[in-house]
Amino acid sequence: YNVQTQTFLIEKNADTEIFCGFFPRLLLAVMLTESKADLEEVIEVPSGTRANTPQYSSADLKDGDKISLGDLISAMLIGNSQEAAVAVGLYMSDGNLSSIIAQMNEKAKTVGAENTVFTNVTGYNDKQNPSRTTLRDIVKICTYALTVDGILDRSDIAYTLLTVNGVTRPLYTKNSLVESSSAYYYKRATGLAVSGDSNSGFAVVSTVLNNNSRFLSV
Repeated sequence: YNVQTQTFLIEKNADTEIFCGFFPRLLLAVMLTESKADLEEVIEVPSGTRANTPQYSSADLKDGDKISLGDLISAMLIGNSQEAAVAVGLYMSDGNLSSIIAQMNEKAKTVGAENTVFTNVTGYNDKQNPSRTTLRDIVKICTYALTVDGILDRSDIAYTLLTVNGVTRPLYTKNSLVESSSAYYYKRATGLAVSGDSNSGFAVVSTVLNNNSRFLSV
């Protein structure tokens, strides 16, 4: 997809319903950034975070941990952290995850993703109540995310440090396209998100800047 000209160069099954993958986390990061919250603010990971997280990440965040909002965004975008997404969701909704999920679905519709339904904030594939989207909707959500300050920059980082309870800990990207030591590294690739396991399948979204035109590949 050419972001500048808003044209699809190649598409296949673009309107077939598929699982949402990492997009709840991406959209939640967008919404927190747009909320104008102070991303330097240090908060406590809300009570109930671990209980509502199906799969823990290398960020290993626990209820009561102290971490900045910006680091929570980094944990979501770089480390695919489900517990960071739950923490952000609880923080933004005063503890009501159903409320923030409804807001995410409304936001998706606002950016033109008419066939997207989120059922959780984590991106976990709950087969009893799965989130769903289409490739065309993914392009719409990602194209919008590219306009939000900091989203692409954070997602394009291969390694960073989180500060949790005043102590730094490493966080490594899950996106092999931007990891220079990986066999899949592509120096012109930037961001945006990646996910994959035997439960949900595998997905990647990346952008390339070429001759001042940005291309989005899903």
